[in-house]
Amino acid sequence: MERSGGHVTRRGLYSLLVIGVILAALMGTAALLAGCRPAQSAAPPSALEPYRPLLNTWEPEEVRYWEGLPRYTITATLNTAERTLQGKMHLRFTNREQSPIYELYLRLYPNLPQYGGELRVSGVWSAGSPLPFEYDRADTALKIPCTPPIQPGQWAELDAAFTLSWPAVDEGWVLFGESAGFLSLPYFYPTLAVHNGQGWHLDIPPAFADAGFSEAAFYDVWLTLPTSLTLAGTGMQVEEQLQEGGVKQVHWRAGPVRDFVILGHARYQELVREACGARIHSFFLPEDRAAGQAALDYAASALCVYSDAYGPYPFTVMTVAEAPLTFHGMEFSGLNLLGMDTYRSHRDELRYLTIHEVAHQWWYAQVGNDPYNCAWLDEGLAEYSSYTYYARVYGREEAERLRTLRWEGPYAYARSQGQDKVLAQPADQFVSQRLYESMVYAKAALFFDALRRAVGDDVYYAILQAYVRQYRFRIAAPADFFQVAGEVSRRDLTPLIQQWVLTAEGAAP
Repeated sequence: MERSGGHVTRRGLYSLLVIGVILAALMGTAALLAGCRPAQSAAPPSALEPYRPLLNTWEPEEVRYWEGLPRYTITATLNTAERTLQGKMHLRFTNREQSPIYELYLRLYPNLPQYGGELRVSGVWSAGSPLPFEYDRADTALKIPCTPPIQPGQWAELDAAFTLSWPAVDEGWVLFGESAGFLSLPYFYPTLAVHNGQGWHLDIPPAFADAGFSEAAFYDVWLTLPTSLTLAGTGMQVEEQLQEGGVKQVHWRAGPVRDFVILGHARYQELVREACGARIHSFFLPEDRAAGQAALDYAASALCVYSDAYGPYPFTVMTVAEAPLTFHGMEFSGLNLLGMDTYRSHRDELRYLTIHEVAHQWWYAQVGNDPYNCAWLDEGLAEYSSYTYYARVYGREEAERLRTLRWEGPYAYARSQGQDKVLAQPADQFVSQRLYESMVYAKAALFFDALRRAVGDDVYYAILQAYVRQYRFRIAAPADFFQVAGEVSRRDLTPLIQQWVLTAEGAAP
């Protein structure tokens, strides 16, 4: 996410857990056991064939990994007059850990105080049988017990029914809700929480930090909405059908992506161009057409620069869209939201905002990380990617000038105020948005700058390319990046990591 010059969401779910049939047959029964029925492995490759047009590469090894990723099938109806959505969701989840899972958690991000919405679940089912569930973490999570547990390598399916309501906000930065004619609904559905060796990740982030943390997944989404609303959504629209009563149903498909977002406006216009193997869409309001064209051009340029530097952009589509985020931005998989003020009074910030958000298509959308416990990892890489862009498009002198003004200045000021902080700590430990930005963005960018200077340009980009190859559509921890960097550079990077990430002036973890 980019904010303010340095920076900167009752009714039912419908089916859930089925874990195969083979183990049940071996046990002499095919009956459900409190919602979990043993199964064996992921579905055949043909289940993923509909997603092939979304990806530039489709390798057998990747397909085998992708088969274990979560899959969402969502049907939902938008009532824009009442600001509500009613939906049903089918979810398939595979236990890819080494130990059994005794419950599933779904995140209800719209219930976060900073989003001001309400996402309620009216029911959860497995093969038609209702499952118990309870709200957790201040209603931002839903706990669903699973008995017997989901064993390593087994999968589970569930259905759920849900109702969403969203706020209408007159002005300001609005990521979730309705504002200035825009409808912005990220995380409008119950989202499977991330589970790994540390357990379920259910953190509640501060308002100035990114909230969403999820596995890459496959989505089939059917939305019924007014014909007057034009969507700039996630992935690719594959079908649209007009229905009676001034509504239409649109079918979207996306994956592997970390989120699915509804973003719409009745007056959206669109420009499209091809660049580096992808079709790029730019959505904007009619009065902002010139800025919409500029955003499209910046996005195309950034996509090509980063594809050369870090490895090819894997999807066949990408979108940039004007959104009610003042002069800030927000990244989602394949979808870059750019604040409407950067199309108008802050037009001079549109270029930087666009190239920052497009960088997140590598550092977030492709290589995921925990935005609560290590926000610096993707934000620092996205910030420092602008150095790469400036150096390759405008020359090294301009890149160095950017470094001095954007990162060295804010970080030096923080140090002069005794506010240098350890990067390796949770987001809420930074206590304020300004401090968060000067550390998670500026100081983190300077770490990657120091790494590049220490190993040289060629090795630095070899590190990032290896990092993307190894963790594409996975979740990486800082230790994973450090390991890749050490192996590729064949250097002991411990002093550099200690200086920039693990300690601060006058402070240590």
